[in-house]
Amino acid sequence: MIKLPDRLKAIADSIEPVSVIADIGTDHGLLPVYLLQQGIISRAILSDVNQDPLDKAKKTAENYGLTKHIDFRLGDGLLVLAPTEAPVIVIAGMGGILINSLLQVASPIVKQAEYLILQPMQAVPEVRRFLLMNGYQVLSDRIVKEKNHFYHILKVTYQELRPVTISPLESLIGLSWKENPPELMMEFVKDQLQRYQRKQAGLLKSANPDKKQVQQCQEIINELKEVVEWLQQ
Repeated sequence: MIKLPDRLKAIADSIEPVSVIADIGTDHGLLPVYLLQQGIISRAILSDVNQDPLDKAKKTAENYGLTKHIDFRLGDGLLVLAPTEAPVIVIAGMGGILINSLLQVASPIVKQAEYLILQPMQAVPEVRRFLLMNGYQVLSDRIVKEKNHFYHILKVTYQELRPVTISPLESLIGLSWKENPPELMMEFVKDQLQRYQRKQAGLLKSANPDKKQVQQCQEIINELKEVVEWLQQ
């Protein structure tokens, strides 16, 4: 039985039993193999724009005797899928800007999925803003820590909702941050607080600091401190 690292285990825990998932930008194929072993899915579609990750995923599937349950596809993002082919789509381990681009290019495909699991490695606030400005509903927004890194796992579905503008704080920590474990959320918020304090200090060291950026940092610092106070209650 395969053992997943915490980040992938949290993604797996977000997936209910379903016939097929698509793992877009797969790496070693650990997630779909685990889901097959657990009986959560009966088939998986794995895709990547490069052959090497697909070869690694094939090797993983071969090691566990599961190749007949997996379709390996070389291609660009979500365009390897036909509409309704995969009820659940996972896009994990990519940059947030790239994820936004993939969703935009393959809009008809993602709109017909039951839900998507997104795990951006960077630019998480940009992903949250994109989703809420483009008709998506955020079903859950989890945080997990693995080897001193915080990862955000968003479960979303397209609902053709009206565009929603969120604040810098909401894009940074998510709209449903209170649903995360308080201790973990406290650790993440304090980490972000220190990051913005360092950023502001760096700006102030400049001969001509950008007053607008300094003020924006101060506003987020103040709001993060309020979140810390709430979590301490």
